Amino acid sequence: MKIDTKYANIVKSILNTGYEYEDPNRKGVIRREIPMVVLEHNVEEGFPIITIRKSWFKGAVSELLLFLKGSTDIRDFWDYNIRFWDKDFMRFQMTKEGWSKSEIEFRIKEKIDDAYKLYLKDKGDSRIFMMGRIYSAQYAKQYDIFDKFKENPLRTDLIINSWQLNDLNDMALVPCHYDIQLVGSNDGFEIVWIQRSTDIILGTPVNVQFYYLMGLILQEWSGHTFKGIRGILKKVHIYNNGIDLAKQIIDIPESEYKDNIKVDFKMDSELKGMKFSEMIQKLEPNQFSISNYKYVIKDTIDMLTYNI
Repeated sequence: MKIDTKYANIVKSILNTGYEYEDPNRKGVIRREIPMVVLEHNVEEGFPIITIRKSWFKGAVSELLLFLKGSTDIRDFWDYNIRFWDKDFMRFQMTKEGWSKSEIEFRIKEKIDDAYKLYLKDKGDSRIFMMGRIYSAQYAKQYDIFDKFKENPLRTDLIINSWQLNDLNDMALVPCHYDIQLVGSNDGFEIVWIQRSTDIILGTPVNVQFYYLMGLILQEWSGHTFKGIRGILKKVHIYNNGIDLAKQIIDIPESEYKDNIKVDFKMDSELKGMKFSEMIQKLEPNQFSISNYKYVIKDTIDMLTYNI
């Protein structure tokens, strides 16, 4: 089944059966939601990029690499042209430093260094993160999760968990993706992730690419066969600014969905012999390419940051 069909079915379920309430972290914002869904995609079904609406391939690649590298500096995200976390960064600085929005904008414009850092100035402090998901990358590096996977993919402890209660208050954005497991079997491995909250409009189109690309990297580096991804998505929602787009999505006939999309990624042989933490620092977004990608709708939906 095409990823577009799976995606449209989830959107339709939210529109038809979802319940509504005011978002607890965004005053005045209504979200329509269903409790949970499991989204699966196997490699035989092709690369999971949404074609019903434009999806950002380079953004998925760049955020994945920064995640795996464990970056905690928002300037790294800007270098890769990722700006959708800016509002959360500014809110965090305003709360923790007491800076006004205009002061932050001035410091950024004038390239005053403090404006870019987290509220604890030592960006090497591995306890503090721009996004909670970064915790899991730091955790994986600390415990050599990926190296253990390469040695034995059948291990049952290949788990990366970012829901660390002692650190939540020091995160600019607490993790929606709080658990990732590399699940090996006799014929390959899957990547299984769990989300506590799922933005189906803005988040999921990037997330499915993110985890699939992670699988491709691990396959190239480890030699283990990548089988697919499985997301356990909870509190799956559409914000009120995305309802009109959601209605457009479910009205598009399957005959308009695009296919034959190819993704190319090859790893140099010398990288395959490195530890994961060394190898991942060598990868850059320009080593990934996509061909024959076409889409039906080009839209712009704002990401809504916390306002409470």
